[in-house]
Amino acid sequence: MDWKFVLALIFALIVAVFALQNAGAVDISFLTFELTISQALVILISAVFGALVVLLLSLVRWIKGQAKLKNLSKTVTGLEQENKQLRMKLEHLEIVENEKIDLEKIPH
Repeated sequence: MDWKFVLALIFALIVAVFALQNAGAVDISFLTFELTISQALVILISAVFGALVVLLLSLVRWIKGQAKLKNLSKTVTGLEQENKQLRMKLEHLEIVENEKIDLEKIPH
């Protein structure tokens, strides 16, 4: 298993145990919204929202990486084609140069 996955599981287990040990009711106020809810539920919901934020940020980073990889792949393909063309041109020039040398060797 990936060490990051194992670390995430351990962290999730710690959060779950912490939430269960702190299960008393708490009052939640947000703007005009007021609610009495279990503290364990607040902790678990907060952990889930935190995980979603991390997931979204990681997804953005992954998408940017994929776009960069695609761009670099196109660059590599273009450079490989240019390299092939230059090698063919070099071979042609070597052949022409060898023919010139052969013609110079012929006595007049």
